[in-house]
Amino acid sequence: MRVLLISVLVAVAVYAALLAVLLMAGRGTAARELATLVPNLARLFKDLIRDPRVPRGSKVLLVIAAAWVASPIDLIPEFIPVLGPLDDAVVAALVLRHVLRRAGRDVVEEHWRGDPATLRRLLRLFSVTGSREGVADSTSSLSSNGGRAMNLNSVLIGSEHPQELADYYSKLFGKAGWESGDFVGWQIGTGWMVVGPHDQVKGTNAQPGRIIWNLETADVRGDFESMKAAGATVVQEPYAPGEAPDGLIATFSDPDDNYFQLVSPMEM
Repeated sequence: MRVLLISVLVAVAVYAALLAVLLMAGRGTAARELATLVPNLARLFKDLIRDPRVPRGSKVLLVIAAAWVASPIDLIPEFIPVLGPLDDAVVAALVLRHVLRRAGRDVVEEHWRGDPATLRRLLRLFSVTGSREGVADSTSSLSSNGGRAMNLNSVLIGSEHPQELADYYSKLFGKAGWESGDFVGWQIGTGWMVVGPHDQVKGTNAQPGRIIWNLETADVRGDFESMKAAGATVVQEPYAPGEAPDGLIATFSDPDDNYFQLVSPMEM
């Protein structure tokens, strides 16, 4: 009983601190919007559960979240102005983080019936992001031995015939966003894919499966058809791997026989 009481008090303190931060940051409007979230969250979860684009595993979490939001029992009573619904907002943000990575931000926004600005604030408040392009919706950093954070900046594909690769990828990704001499690059999500000459690379890739770079997308089948129509060389049409039956993978190759794939969002 004592542990439960302490847990509740800690939760209240955390929520109170969160509300204070909102108010001090000049986000009184956002705080008031949190107080009216519950009906919109309930409708959002219900619609997402019915959407065939949402994986089964995500729907299980949505059912649990919907039950939490609808439950009359809360860590913080709903009758407490503004503060009451914050536990629902926390649960919603955690579940939406998962759904965004599995189904995509567009699916969530399509079913949101409230003010779009409220949804954006909720996602931003709890650092939930999603990429419309389907590429990794969040970034995490590793640290070197010196403790400095590192970020995956780019993938560089060396070629004996870089212009041929540049022409090929331009058909798939559009005009390059960066050029320097014979090097050409496209920004995809937060990173870059770059092609250019390399004096140690001759001919095509004899072992294309050694290194495969992946593009994360919530619509593998749709993007597969688009790339195929644009001239991408198909190695493997979309399929569900055994270890992730709810996800899809499709594999392509470029003129140098380098492999790249479209993959469904996955937990890392």
